[in-house]
Amino acid sequence: KANLLSQQDLKTRNDLIFSAVMLVIQHLYSAHIRQLEDIKKEWQIKLDTLLSQSEFLSMTTDDLCRELNYSRAQLNRIFKSKFNLSPHEFLQKHKFRYAQNLLAFSDMKIIEIANKVGFKNLSQFNLIFKRKFGLTPGEYRKINKK
Repeated sequence: KANLLSQQDLKTRNDLIFSAVMLVIQHLYSAHIRQLEDIKKEWQIKLDTLLSQSEFLSMTTDDLCRELNYSRAQLNRIFKSKFNLSPHEFLQKHKFRYAQNLLAFSDMKIIEIANKVGFKNLSQFNLIFKRKFGLTPGEYRKINKK
């Protein structure tokens, strides 16, 4: 039949077929995007729940992978795209933010704070804290005690 159609009729039919195919592809693509957004929301809800729990402070990257049900590589990609941080950097950021608050607003010993945010070794906590903020935890406490 296509051979019997004029060039203009053939072009019109091809345009209609092309439009129909594009509509189907567009529908499938938008359904896939919605599905990805739902998954994204699900892991973000889980992460928010974890952030509100005290156990979060002692979590490792492996714990985070297990809780969010992602491989290390997948979690790394997700965190890099969403937060521009690796999961390890994300964990450390939250741990040290909490440690800063405890140093400024509590009378807890520095070793207790280090343990609370997941460090078993005080010297490692001091070293990383100084590298991040340019002050030791003790110096930070003296400057920011309120």
